[in-house]
Amino acid sequence: GGKLWLQDHGQEVWFRKLRWRIIPESETINVHPDFIPMPVTGEALEKENDRVERMLKAQDQKP
Repeated sequence: GGKLWLQDHGQEVWFRKLRWRIIPESETINVHPDFIPMPVTGEALEKENDRVERMLKAQDQKP
């Protein structure tokens, strides 16, 4: 097993009645046809690029 971290985006949050299940490999994911991802632009894009860059550098430093 591993650790599971829930995103709180810096805000106080409470979680109740969380239920976990094993997702079988045969299960398909059906995306809602009206789903359109929001673009990441400007300062948010720069912040995300910096975060990804740090993650990649940390990964390269592992033995």
